[in-house]
Amino acid sequence: MPYAPRVPHVTEKGYSFPTLLADMSTIAHNQIQSTIAGASLVFDNITEPTILQQKALDRLCVSLICTQ
Repeated sequence: MPYAPRVPHVTEKGYSFPTLLADMSTIAHNQIQSTIAGASLVFDNITEPTILQQKALDRLCVSLICTQ
């Protein structure tokens, strides 16, 4: 069987490794602080990865959810 090049899915881009790393760096962790009825509240928020970012995280077996 002759070699058939992989055709990217329509949601994927042809990323080089440095470009993929730059794209992955757009995932951000934000800490939200608020005071409601005298109680000080702190929330952590991580931006939702794009489809391509999630595929890369899945292939690396990396989760953005901290269970610590």
